[in-house]
Amino acid sequence: MCNEFIVNSYDSLATGFICKYIECGNNNLRRQDIQGFFHDDGKIYVIKTVFTGKGSFYGKKIGRKVISRWRNIEIDDEFDCWLTKNIDGRYL
Repeated sequence: MCNEFIVNSYDSLATGFICKYIECGNNNLRRQDIQGFFHDDGKIYVIKTVFTGKGSFYGKKIGRKVISRWRNIEIDDEFDCWLTKNIDGRYL
C-alpha cells in the first residue's frame, strides 16, 4: 500500500469498502443495483506529515484502497464476533 501511495503521489490514502446503504424511502432501486460509495473503514491511513502538522487527515489528492469484504469485518457486537470466528480461512 505504501508503494501505491508513493507511485500515485497521493497526499493521503485510506482503506475502506464500497457501501450500498441508503436510507429507507429514498430510492426505488434494488440494493444490488446501487452503485455505492467508498466508506473509510478507519483501519489504515497513510498521510503526508505536512497535513498532520496542520491538523488535517487529507490533502487534495486522496487515494482509496478497497479492501475485500472477507477481510473487512467491523466488530461492533456479539454477532460480528461470531461471524469473524466462523469465516472459512480459505476466503481470506
